[in-house]
Order: sequence, then structure tokens, then C-alpha cells
Amino acid sequence: MARLGSLERHFCKRHRLPETSLFHAPRMKRAEYREVMKQDEKWAAYGVTPCAPHGHILRNRHGTCLMCDTARLAYLFRTKMSGYLYIATGASGSLMKLGFSNDPRNRLNIANWEGWGGYSDWRLVAMAWDQEAGRLEHEFHGAFSEHCVPLEWERNWRTIISREAFRIDVDAALTKLVWLCDHPPELIY
Repeated sequence: MARLGSLERHFCKRHRLPETSLFHAPRMKRAEYREVMKQDEKWAAYGVTPCAPHGHILRNRHGTCLMCDTARLAYLFRTKMSGYLYIATGASGSLMKLGFSNDPRNRLNIANWEGWGGYSDWRLVAMAWDQEAGRLEHEFHGAFSEHCVPLEWERNWRTIISREAFRIDVDAALTKLVWLCDHPPELIY
């Protein structure tokens, strides 16, 4: 089992992954280091079993090699961000879009311009600021997972499937927003 080497240090510096967020987990199984990392809020383990393709030794708490799959870092950083959770209506009022943004009004302007989810009538209903909004977005979506409506649309000549649209009542979404966030929501209607 390897220790943090110059390759890993360079990777951490390049991707702004603080060394204080790393956990040295020699000879630990994924289930073991996962629990410790969750408790201590560590972002990556090193000294673990090297990945098969390249022998990298930085893994997230789910065991994914961060050096092979840098998209996992983007998700990781997003969960550490403050901002707004928001609710928007669209698809002629039949769907709710639940999301996270630093500027929900601008986010929805862009969504309408792009035709997000195949619709361009998204309208902000409410937003609430929270220090951990990036992390809470996952919980917000999870609360209504049974009502998720995957939307397929085209963006930059690629097919995108979004899972941020839900067929739910606005009152249910507002109740969850109030429950999740430290600050009361600003109602736009």
C-alpha cells in the first residue's frame, strides 16, 4: 500500500483538493475507510488498493479512483457549496424543477434560453439560502424521487437527460424546502 507521493500531491494541488481533506487508510477495506471518512468529513483516501487501470491511490469514500474519474471531484466540491435551493414551475405548470444555484433567477433565465428539459417556460416560485445547499440538493431530490420525471433534451448537439423535474404539488416542495434550509424561503410567485 502506497503513501501519498508526488503524483498525488500534484493532482491535489492542480484540482484544489486540500491535503487536510485526505485520509491515510493503509490496509483498510472500503467499508472501513468509508465510515471514518464520513465521520471526519474527509474527501479522499490514500494508501488504499491501487486502481486497476493505472495504479492510482486516491479514492473517494465510495471507492472510485478520483484520478481516473475527475468528474467525481466536481460533484464533491458541489456538495460543499453554499447557495440557494430553489423551486420553479414549468412545462405549462405541470412540473416542478428543484435545484441548487448561487443565482436562481439567472439559472432559470439560462434554462429558458437553452430550453431546459425541452421547455422554456420555467418560472421561479421560491428560493432559500443555506450554507450547505449543494449537499442538501441531493436530499431535496431524494425526498421526491418517486415523482421524478426524467426529461430528455438536446444541448450543444448532445442528448441530455435531466433528473431535476418532478410531478409534485408546490406545497409539498415548499414544506420540504422549509424543513431543509436554515433560512426561511423567499416566495416569488
